Amino acid sequence: MAAEIASRWALVLGASSGFGEACSIALAAGAIAAEHPLTALFIISGQEAWYAFQINETSDQTPWRPILWPFKAAVPLACLLLLIQGLSEFLKSFYMARTGVELEHKEKVEI
Repeated sequence: MAAEIASRWALVLGASSGFGEACSIALAAGAIAAEHPLTALFIISGQEAWYAFQINETSDQTPWRPILWPFKAAVPLACLLLLIQGLSEFLKSFYMARTGVELEHKEKVEI
């Protein structure tokens, strides 16, 4: 199956030699590796936000002393949404590589 995906990428890249397959493998590896820093940021910031929630952390910068966990929770929430979007794009690319058919958007807006 990996060879089939690599050959489809070779067609996309316009090369039928080993260079096209090497580029396709490098592109796939890069796409997977790009998700790991985001996952690490999600885990670390999630732990920070959870700890801030548990101890009811407040800011010492103002007399108002607002709670900080909602602000700290925004980072892991954003990472989670980006990870979901990355998974969606991966599944769409995988579907196109397997079938050769691009998914179409059903909703068309005309202005």
